[in-house]
Amino acid sequence: MIMENITVAIIDHFAPAILEKIRKKIPQTWQISIISENTLKARKSALKEAHVTLMMAAKLNNELLQSAPHLLYIQKMGAGVDNIDIDYCKEHHIGVARLNAGNDIPVAEHTVMMILAASRNLIYFDQQTRIGNWGKEAARGSTKQVHGKTVGIIGLGAIGRRVAKLLQNFDARLIYCDPVPAPEELSTLLKLERMGLDDIITSSDIITLHLPLNTETKGIITSERI
Repeated sequence: MIMENITVAIIDHFAPAILEKIRKKIPQTWQISIISENTLKARKSALKEAHVTLMMAAKLNNELLQSAPHLLYIQKMGAGVDNIDIDYCKEHHIGVARLNAGNDIPVAEHTVMMILAASRNLIYFDQQTRIGNWGKEAARGSTKQVHGKTVGIIGLGAIGRRVAKLLQNFDARLIYCDPVPAPEELSTLLKLERMGLDDIITSSDIITLHLPLNTETKGIITSERI
């Protein structure tokens, strides 16, 4: 049975196309409260009568949650929940859900794009080209290729695995660190090698992190490790 007279607060600025999809999915008897501006005041106003909230980057902290006395459920439109006061939600029996692997493809593709951009010194040479300086020989002497490099993947969840699949096409050596070993079939297919964190640091030409931010992972790459 569908509950009626539910108010859904959207406390991030979502693209119009996404807002339209949300409107089509929720029951017609539900109300939507959308922030008018990206401020704490606007979020408090949107949450005042809300039973459900959809959010992405906004910090749903103790102060903001206290302004939502009717809140029953939080849907994070992403994987990480580090911007939500989970302790408050537990204490006040507010359900929290996340989209596990909901964005693994775009994030993995973005990761590979950043790896290539860093390897090819893309930003610098783009800037130089735009002002009329194209140092072809300088580029040849300073840029690197991903082919044959050792890539350390710290966190082999949905995104980390997707990154590994993409990098396999570059004939890179793929090593990873994760509390849970990869399935044997996946390890064989991608030629994955599991190592400890410090071994990953010392063995890798390129390191990419795909971890949830929590007390165990915060600051995992220290100055000593670098």
